Amino acid sequence: MSELDQKLLPNIIGLIITLTFLLVASKRRLKGEHPEIISKLKPLEVLEGNTAKLRCRIIGSPSPSVEWFRNGVRMKPNHRVLIEGEDELFTLTITDAQFDDEGKYKIVARNDLGECSSAAEVRITEMIARPEFLQQLSSVKVTEGDDTNFEVRVKAKPLPEIEWFKGTKQIEDAGRYELSEDDQEGLYSLVIRNTILDDAGGYRCVVINEAGRASSRAELKVTEKFFAPRFIDSFDGQPLTFNQGTDVTLSAQVSAKPDAYAEWFKENLPCTKHRPDMYEHAPKGLFRLVIANATPEDSGIYTVEIKNSIGMVKRTFVLNIVGESLSYVTLPHHDSYLYHKT
Repeated sequence: MSELDQKLLPNIIGLIITLTFLLVASKRRLKGEHPEIISKLKPLEVLEGNTAKLRCRIIGSPSPSVEWFRNGVRMKPNHRVLIEGEDELFTLTITDAQFDDEGKYKIVARNDLGECSSAAEVRITEMIARPEFLQQLSSVKVTEGDDTNFEVRVKAKPLPEIEWFKGTKQIEDAGRYELSEDDQEGLYSLVIRNTILDDAGGYRCVVINEAGRASSRAELKVTEKFFAPRFIDSFDGQPLTFNQGTDVTLSAQVSAKPDAYAEWFKENLPCTKHRPDMYEHAPKGLFRLVIANATPEDSGIYTVEIKNSIGMVKRTFVLNIVGESLSYVTLPHHDSYLYHKT
């Protein structure tokens, strides 16, 4: 051993004795127990929207501090996450559980004598709820030709299938029927375009999911739409020329509701005043005046007035019947309309 080693040896021995003394003294001061799990975290399965609560019992002296982790990331309290500890019981509570809350949860407890941990999986399952109407179908009264709108608001989990019926016949999204679905708002509607009288009756909305079904019913009433006569045929207003002896037919066709009737005039007098054998032939909406075996004396200005309770239309004909001596009538002619105030 060198002279230097001999000089350092007492110092080294003294340092070792001092450290040993400090270590023993420290252990004497750290009296207690390291943390120990006495009730582990348990795997948890929670319905979406419900509350998830994890519990763990841990002993230790001094009382350990704890931290919670989800998928390795330390958790902090917020409006949905509550972290509590009382005596030996430590809890993590998650309200309104969502699918994003799924994962591996771990609790770590520490004190001066050591640490321990426990972990468990949390699964969130989809909530199932049978359909419920938040807004039922309401009966509707519309005027013929207007659009009809039926609307419901539904709550269901999982999202439902929607079926619409008139009576027992299912309605398809085609033609005058338009079906719309807003799953986010739970709003579903049936629109009937250009409603007709035959659309009147009972309608049903049926809502179905794996948890059950619900239905809502309403009535549709359709009132007739009344309007004055209006011409639906073509008429150029030109004078009409026929040979003597011809059977002449003057006509006008209209659409009207309620049904219209016609009055025929020649030179502002009823036609039968001129020739009792003139006669009218009037299928629904089509009005005709037939002049059998016409003669030059039948030439002149003819007018038809077509009326109902809403209003009137008028058409003027200029008729020329050519006999042995030619003569023509050339007078004004036109269609005209008159509406009653309603």
